[in-house]
Amino acid sequence: MGKLRLWCSWVSSSFREFCVSRQGYQMKSVRVKNFRCFHDEQTVPLAPLTLLVGDNSTGKTSFMGFIHAMNGIMEGWPLSRLWGSPFHFGNFEQVTFDIGKEFLGEGRIDLGFEFELSDRRSLKCDFVIKARGSAPDLTFVRFGVADIWVTMDSGIFQDKDGVGSITVEVQVENKKPAEFSFALSNIWGLRLLERVRFILDALVDDRFVITTNTDQFSDEVERRVREFRKSIMSLAHFRSYAGAPIRSKPRRTYDLIPSDQDAEGEHIMAYLAELSRNNKEEWLSFKEYLQGFGKLSGLFDEIVIENYGGGPDDPFQVYVRVHKAGATDKLRNMIDVGYGVNQIIPVVAELRRLSDTNMFLLQQPEIHLHPIAQAALGSFFCDVASWNQQLIIETHSDHLLDRVRMEVRDKTRKLTSDDVLVLFFERVSSDVKIHPIRFDEDGNVVGAPSSYREFFMEETNRSIGW
Repeated sequence: MGKLRLWCSWVSSSFREFCVSRQGYQMKSVRVKNFRCFHDEQTVPLAPLTLLVGDNSTGKTSFMGFIHAMNGIMEGWPLSRLWGSPFHFGNFEQVTFDIGKEFLGEGRIDLGFEFELSDRRSLKCDFVIKARGSAPDLTFVRFGVADIWVTMDSGIFQDKDGVGSITVEVQVENKKPAEFSFALSNIWGLRLLERVRFILDALVDDRFVITTNTDQFSDEVERRVREFRKSIMSLAHFRSYAGAPIRSKPRRTYDLIPSDQDAEGEHIMAYLAELSRNNKEEWLSFKEYLQGFGKLSGLFDEIVIENYGGGPDDPFQVYVRVHKAGATDKLRNMIDVGYGVNQIIPVVAELRRLSDTNMFLLQQPEIHLHPIAQAALGSFFCDVASWNQQLIIETHSDHLLDRVRMEVRDKTRKLTSDDVLVLFFERVSSDVKIHPIRFDEDGNVVGAPSSYREFFMEETNRSIGW
């Protein structure tokens, strides 16, 4: 326990130092209807640390997928990219809930989210996705904070002449909402949030001609518009990362070829090698961070990058020393120490490398880890969520889940019971129901349906002869 508390203290201070771009807001809930296995509309809460559990094929990956898509839409990515790696959802027919071949919901997918801003107000957004040929296509967006909304229809997304309609509605006290409508051709090519900002700027710029249902653009309306613009633009800095359930295979020798960020972590070893060559101070700090987790998990206690040649593109090898209590083992090539070390290093390293990323969507990070390492991963995630990054983690590990529960109970970090949420996915006929479950301050499960307890207790009961 002393060793664990020492690690908790160290990693917390480490993340406090490197998570310098904390934005002060997180995604508080998501809404989904008619997407893959989710037919009926559901609004699902999220927490700084959200764990997804349930049987196979109950929609956990799909749930992460549509959150990834919504985040990407705000960043300006096309749906064709968002529907690809690491989720591979396919065309519109394959991502829409259906019974047989008859689509429900009039052939549309409804998604939405709610952010809690730094001033405790909520920013909400709704998306509607329909088919354009066989591909999914964004056709409607609405952003709102309190009593002001911006709505854009399909013409704004599909027509370079900007013939679609944009409406801004502002509610002032109990008066009839003031509506401002206009079409702008020069927002084509801007990212979604940039378009919204441009629209709000246009409302307070005399050069734009705007159709309105009110005779006067009052000072109060202008104040609301400027506040809303500030809230919208705070989301422009929100970034998310989605990781695949299987990471890249280990290699005996790596080539230091620049690699784009990918869901399998193919780029991580090259990134570490570049640090070791070009930024010794940062590499030593990163190395200490990785070794801290390696010791806690019982996987390794040292990592070494062996560079060959003096050029920036020369090959390199990665060595680790397998952790053995009370014993000293020799350094071994990464490929010779089993899959566990290789599969977890990209996850742990990515959380440090992307310290300015707000949300991580991680699929089964515990793959190939033994129970002690799985439990250690639970403690590690509690520390990360305590400081900056919002984690949504699909897991099949009782050990990881129990460690998180015990961390809440033991109060060894700043993470509280309100900061942790378990989402239990249960198939009901052809639909899937998501059950939010909490831990109380003593680590007890609160609000779980009977099916959740059956899900976890069946094998336990059998093992003790019940």
